[in-house]
Amino acid sequence: MVNDLFLQATKAHAKNDIKKAEQLYLEILNKDQENFKVLFLIGTLYLQENNIKKSIHYLSQACNVNKLDAHASMNLGLAYNEINDFINAEKNLLVSLNLDSDNPNIHNNLGNFYLKKKNYDEALNCFLKAVDLDSKNCSYLLNLSECYFQMSLVQASIETLSKIPSNNEFFFTAQGKLFNIFYKIKNYKKCISLGRKLLNESSNFNKNDIILKVIHSQLSLGEFLEVEQSLKLLEQDSDDHQFYLALFFLEKGDYQNSKIIFEKLLKKHYEEDICHLNLGVMNFRLCKFGLAIDHFKLSLQKNPNNLEAKIQLGLCQLSQCNFVEGWSNFFFYQERNIFNNRIHNKIPKWNGSDLNKKILIIFDQGIGDQIFFSSLLNRLNKSNKYDCLVNKKLIDIFKNSFTNNFNFLTETDNIKHNEYDCYLRATELGNLFITKKSDLKKQQKYLTASSPALFNEKPIGLSWYSNNELIGKRKSIELDTLILNLKEKSKFFISLQYGDFNEDINKVGKKYGVHFINTHENDHFNDISGLANLIMGCREVYSISNTTAHLAGALGVHVNLMLPFNHSSNTWYWFSDNHKSLWYPSIKTFEADKLQDLSTALDKIKKAPHERGF
Repeated sequence: MVNDLFLQATKAHAKNDIKKAEQLYLEILNKDQENFKVLFLIGTLYLQENNIKKSIHYLSQACNVNKLDAHASMNLGLAYNEINDFINAEKNLLVSLNLDSDNPNIHNNLGNFYLKKKNYDEALNCFLKAVDLDSKNCSYLLNLSECYFQMSLVQASIETLSKIPSNNEFFFTAQGKLFNIFYKIKNYKKCISLGRKLLNESSNFNKNDIILKVIHSQLSLGEFLEVEQSLKLLEQDSDDHQFYLALFFLEKGDYQNSKIIFEKLLKKHYEEDICHLNLGVMNFRLCKFGLAIDHFKLSLQKNPNNLEAKIQLGLCQLSQCNFVEGWSNFFFYQERNIFNNRIHNKIPKWNGSDLNKKILIIFDQGIGDQIFFSSLLNRLNKSNKYDCLVNKKLIDIFKNSFTNNFNFLTETDNIKHNEYDCYLRATELGNLFITKKSDLKKQQKYLTASSPALFNEKPIGLSWYSNNELIGKRKSIELDTLILNLKEKSKFFISLQYGDFNEDINKVGKKYGVHFINTHENDHFNDISGLANLIMGCREVYSISNTTAHLAGALGVHVNLMLPFNHSSNTWYWFSDNHKSLWYPSIKTFEADKLQDLSTALDKIKKAPHERGF
């Protein structure tokens, strides 16, 4: 009789007839209260149905009946995890692992448990073990990728997802995750390409969401013709269509039409926080800082959790040297998914004043920003020891420039959290040391490099091109334009530009009769120390806003920095007094005229009286 009931129950369970299966399992338990299989199955059924209280009740009984069943202990751990009872969850998952240490599913579930707790290193080890034990189970790869992403190891996350083959059931799930990663990290070209494929090849996604993200990506790249075509995929005159049309006008610089549409949408109460956010961005770009701040604050009134509004408000405040409020709002960037990291949640944040500590400092932004914030390292109290997690390209020059109190590591180095008393992000050094404009008076050169014995006459260093997908065109200037204006000042130049520009260099050299010192063998993109040495050999530098400018300023080399109009909405830190950069004393900043290219900034350099003028 019991066997017949069990067979009926399991068949009903397999067919997802939950009520019948439950009824039959309970009927069996009325006859046999310690039937392990039924206790396990009904506990698992309740787990599937998210009836956690009953699930724990029956799975606990199952584990008492059979203490050696790894699957029962694992499911009991999962049930406790659902109600955030982390102590019992970990306890039962580890019991399960001890009973069956080669079971990849247990390692995977334990990894998910640690990932939920943000114990990233433990989670990573579990997922790697699960994949090692069963490399064909692509669900483990999905979880491993998510762990990498939350640890800020974005490239590892992308590479893991790319391993899932097209004939696997999880392929389109992986492609969807890739699409969203490219969107989040602002790799808009890949986002657009993959988005188009998903729209054509799969019906498993919210197509409207993909279309909207593709349009946003096209707008960010200035692909206006493509945006017009993509807008046709939306329901015409719908609120979504009108919103992205407003963004279209905003990115084209048609601020009046953009403003009209956003204000109409606000009257309809459509995405009010986002509309105010974009009106804030518009005014920020127009250098109407007061209006921009008002709109960012209105955005936050409508939605206090609007992360981008907080960050943009912070950037706008920082650009006006309102450091106290600016840092506080800017630091919300840490809540973006791409800046999550593997810092164990038991390591406290350093308050900036505790002494005789070992402190981990995390440099989590681009190379230029890492150089920028490293200027504050020398202000730290020397009674502490500091390990700094930096981009591997900066290791050598940082090691040569800072004292023995500082040890420099890369993200691939093994970080043992129990070795540290506390941690801090490098950006938070700003909050410790730059709270008012006068604090910037302490800024001075802080990186060191050796001038190469290559030059009979010191050349002028040049950096003119940015491949930044978002603002690269606005930030760049033609090499021809530079040499045309500088050829009377010197006949000797050196390229500090990364990338292959040999053809352009040879062309302008012949055209204007100037000489470029050969640096073909130098890798300016990866060899930052080598680039620093070349900068030290320069008479002065003409640069756009990029890593080269930060590096030259940190080295104390004179720089004429050419900036686009309203640069502060993208590069807040180039504020200046009478053209002199407040952060880098050796840099002079010159902004292009409104709606004009960088050649107008170059004209201002020519007219400006300074020690290295024309």
